[in-house]
Amino acid sequence: MFTALLDSCVLWPSTLRDSLLSLAFEGSYRFVFSEAILLEVEVNEELKLMDRGSPREESRSRATHLAPQMRLHFGDSIVTGWEGLEGTFSLPDEDDEHVLAAAVVGGAGCIVTENLRDSPRSWFRRVLRSSLQPSSPTRQSHFVQTLGWRPSKPCQQGPVGIMHR
Repeated sequence: MFTALLDSCVLWPSTLRDSLLSLAFEGSYRFVFSEAILLEVEVNEELKLMDRGSPREESRSRATHLAPQMRLHFGDSIVTGWEGLEGTFSLPDEDDEHVLAAAVVGGAGCIVTENLRDSPRSWFRRVLRSSLQPSSPTRQSHFVQTLGWRPSKPCQQGPVGIMHR
């Protein structure tokens, strides 16, 4: 089955997260993420809630709800053992090293992210292709086609736009 690593920026918005998790539940693909990614989701959710006027304690309480739910329901998707690769890729933004490291260890064929500014796509492709296990092209195509027609912000371009990102 085709595997994709879900970055924090696609797990944080609830509509996009629900779409991506629904696709996985339907068997379109398998997703992976790391504890570091869950921590980023928590931090960003807390900041968003505070920006919207929620008190700090309430924001913190609400933000810490998602990660335990993700661990409970998708514990087999958590990538471990990626830490040894962190810092070995020479990415422009060293804070993104953990994402690529988790993708490699998790056997991901792609990284689903909105962080295209700091993500050298050609480098990601080279690293991920070299670590990939063979996967069904039909499965991969179905994943991209289905994701392309879901009503979510990064996929408004349709399948062709996703393929060429």
